Amino acid sequence: MGEQGATGAESAAELAVLDLITAVTPASALATPGEKNAWFTRREETLLRMRSGGKAVGSAALRAFHRHSKDLLEIRIGLLDVAAHATPEETTPLLVELVETYGPDLGLRAAASRFLAVTDPERARVLIEGVLMGTTPRRTWPPLEQLFAAWLKAVETLGLDPVPVAARVATDFEMEPAARHAALRALGRFPSPVGQSALDAVMTESIGNDYARRIAAQSLRATMPVAELCPRLRQALEREADPRFQVFLADMIEVDCP
Repeated sequence: MGEQGATGAESAAELAVLDLITAVTPASALATPGEKNAWFTRREETLLRMRSGGKAVGSAALRAFHRHSKDLLEIRIGLLDVAAHATPEETTPLLVELVETYGPDLGLRAAASRFLAVTDPERARVLIEGVLMGTTPRRTWPPLEQLFAAWLKAVETLGLDPVPVAARVATDFEMEPAARHAALRALGRFPSPVGQSALDAVMTESIGNDYARRIAAQSLRATMPVAELCPRLRQALEREADPRFQVFLADMIEVDCP
């Protein structure tokens, strides 16, 4: 492509990015429900189209991201989204920096972790796993629930087993509750003895929160054959001291156990 062609492609990319900025700029607080639905549909359609827009579009979105450093969070996330998908090699170093560095908006850093799981899943896995497992100091990070979701996406993309780390997160009493809940739900998707052991431990723990225990029981139901599940639920009910959780277990037994 000659210089004129390159310039033309860059100009087209810059115009596309202007359209992107318009599409991701939030609707007015006074907008009607119909107008908000129309905005959301256009936003999603524009993002989907521009993610595959090619390197010129991705580079233009990345340049705009830096220019709009003081702009609305929704605009910056939209620009970063397109840059990450359209030109991953160019954007990955920035994504790593945003995830690791204290200072930028936590919502932006959480979005960067999601995009990093797409652009470089192995890098995302190693970086986030260190945080989840406690080998990386737990300073100010994006919400661990969102980091866990990004880590899980990276691990699944790589075809690796998420259960060992998810089990550790699920049974870590010092972990943010929302991250534990996410890990407990994830264990319900991957049947394994290790996961079932972790779920059973949380379901029967006496110092855990009631919500975590309910999620653990539901995930155990999703991963354990009825012939094993029902005796375990009955045993847990016999030993349970909390009247509310007794009712919950009894209801599960009534529904799931013949």
